[in-house]
Amino acid sequence: MPSMLIWLALAGVLLTPGPTNTLLVVGGASRGFWRALIFSLAEISGYLISISVLNLALGPIIAANAELAWVVRGVACVYLCYLAWRLWTYETRVEQNLQVVEFRHVFVTTLLNPKGLIFALTMVPPGELPMFLAVFAATVLPIASFWIATGAVLGRKAGANAGAAPRWFHRGSAVVLGCFATLLVLLPLLR
Repeated sequence: MPSMLIWLALAGVLLTPGPTNTLLVVGGASRGFWRALIFSLAEISGYLISISVLNLALGPIIAANAELAWVVRGVACVYLCYLAWRLWTYETRVEQNLQVVEFRHVFVTTLLNPKGLIFALTMVPPGELPMFLAVFAATVLPIASFWIATGAVLGRKAGANAGAAPRWFHRGSAVVLGCFATLLVLLPLLR
């Protein structure tokens, strides 16, 4: 079973703002808490798959091949830019009656989230992947709920009604995702 120290590190990383948490906040603001709560399952699913694949298969390959790490970063960067564009053009989606954040967006963003790499390669105790994943899933749910609730409160305070957060909220979230995409590429270059 993962130690208390690993659990605290896990919770700390999950609470850190990032691409998935940004989408959870936007989902809470644009859909309300109860309708956005389904996104917590997208996050759990994305992380469980990511951590399992990275821990069992890709971790050793990525460690031996630095170029593959850049490919993974590049794919994640392109996807975050795509989501930023979707948030920036939110009004067009409302006019077309489309949701700005959907289950699949949270799932894929989480699947590509660099936090998955941290969890898989630094926090899973040797031979304890199944137990770690169970503890992980139980930890994600309240933290995802916190981010969704934060978005729901911000949406209400910003004057959102019936699931329509204001334009500045979506554009600000787009800028945040764009910054994460930029940092994903720049930070390794600065080391």
